[in-house]
Amino acid sequence: MSVEHPIVTVTGSSGAGTSFVKRAVEKIFEREKLNVAIVEGDSYHKYNRAEMKEKVAESKADGGPVLTHFSEKANEFGELEALFKEYKENGTGKRRYYIHSDEEADEHNARLGTNFSSGEFTPWEPIPEGTDILFYEACTAWSSVWTTARKKACTMSRNTLTWASVWHHPSTSNGCRKSTVTRPSVHTRLSKFATSF
Repeated sequence: MSVEHPIVTVTGSSGAGTSFVKRAVEKIFEREKLNVAIVEGDSYHKYNRAEMKEKVAESKADGGPVLTHFSEKANEFGELEALFKEYKENGTGKRRYYIHSDEEADEHNARLGTNFSSGEFTPWEPIPEGTDILFYEACTAWSSVWTTARKKACTMSRNTLTWASVWHHPSTSNGCRKSTVTRPSVHTRLSKFATSF
């Protein structure tokens, strides 16, 4: 019997309201007492702040397409695909954090015993077992990851919000079949939340 591990994603370009929706969703998770694994999309960028600046300058000098954070070559989509697949199958996976500020650097350095600066990544860490849901927030094109992965997602969306519960079974013609839900209370609450937008 397979187990469904739901994934909620909030994606959109800068200024589209993703941060507002993210805070609202987090409040709902807190109210429902869900144990949530939070993943930030920019932690799957390929380059840190200094490296990205260099790569952008190189792309401009070459006269070709200018590298941006939305470029496939600037992201670790393979790692993100692996995370979604592992979480969907086992409720775990690995994540890291992109450090946006000195305050975040202090927080992660205290937690990890490291000396990272703003604009760098923390090391990859396993997501703890036993979480109820994975919550992914990003401005990158989440759907392109699934196109690459050839997974089928059930999505309901309005504006920047996408709710997704993803399943896979190799015996079906399109490679997808709904898993047996062993945590119906979590699934039901998510469905009600998704349709309320």
